[in-house]
Amino acid sequence: AYPAAHITWLTAHAAVPLLAANPLIDELMGLDDITAAQLAAREFDCLVCLEKEGTQLALAGKINTRRRAGYSPTPWGAAAISNEEARYMLVLGVSDELKFFKNTKSYPQIICEAVGLPFQRDPYILNMTDTGRAAEQGIRGRLNPQLPVVGLNTGCGAVFRTKQWTLEGWAATAQALVEAGTANVLLMGGEAEAELNEAIARQVPEVIHTGTNNSLEEFFGIVEACDVVVTSDSLGMHVAIARAKQVVALFGSTSHNEIDLYDRGEKIITDFPCSPCYLKTCDKKPTCMEAMSANIVLAAVNRSLVRLTGGHPAAVMPVTR
Repeated sequence: AYPAAHITWLTAHAAVPLLAANPLIDELMGLDDITAAQLAAREFDCLVCLEKEGTQLALAGKINTRRRAGYSPTPWGAAAISNEEARYMLVLGVSDELKFFKNTKSYPQIICEAVGLPFQRDPYILNMTDTGRAAEQGIRGRLNPQLPVVGLNTGCGAVFRTKQWTLEGWAATAQALVEAGTANVLLMGGEAEAELNEAIARQVPEVIHTGTNNSLEEFFGIVEACDVVVTSDSLGMHVAIARAKQVVALFGSTSHNEIDLYDRGEKIITDFPCSPCYLKTCDKKPTCMEAMSANIVLAAVNRSLVRLTGGHPAAVMPVTR
């Protein structure tokens, strides 16, 4: 919208690798007391704040700017809208009826509209760094180059652990893919998935375990080595979308409507009437994720492999046990 603008982007230090190679950002800063003080002493033509709580929201109220978009803090520290276009985004965060049942907009669309920009379904931008490329090459050295690569990302984030699929589901999917012999199978996840991934690797030792202590940039490289990524609603899913992979995304407790796969892949959506719920714990037996069938997931993986191979069916057999 403003091609001659100088863009300063402030984010958590842990998220800096997501933006480090983005050519559209002129100045990238990690949030701490020093950068907050620096920004508060400067003046901007426009300030965009998409955070509605915490230090970020409070800082947005202290920065000098001619125009604001998104959220601003009230005198009591709560979030208020800075511009009328942001009203839908604010209401979406407080209305279960809108978020769970009525909203059909993806989050990229919601954000664009909230800051008053036209939504053109622009793709994600996530460029690889040297660290990411090195990790990718390290993984490729362990693969059969004649076969496509399917990544199983078991991570689900720290907030809604109810998004995580089961050991049985992941292991059955991995076993079927390995037995079919038509793809390399990578096992991916973060530190929270160390125990789960070790259990999967014990059951299916033929999978290529990529570890759970990779840096964010190294994780990008592992995803880059994949052709298809099976994942819950997580950072790993967004990385796979950003790197234009075929994505098989599993949705239980969170809303699938907010996610745009950009016509690459499929969403597996639970048919439980209580979903989405955004609950951090669930007392139902089975839960929606426990009831999700490996057969359905494998069928979606198979369709993704068919698309990748130009219409030649990959011999992925459904799980029967």
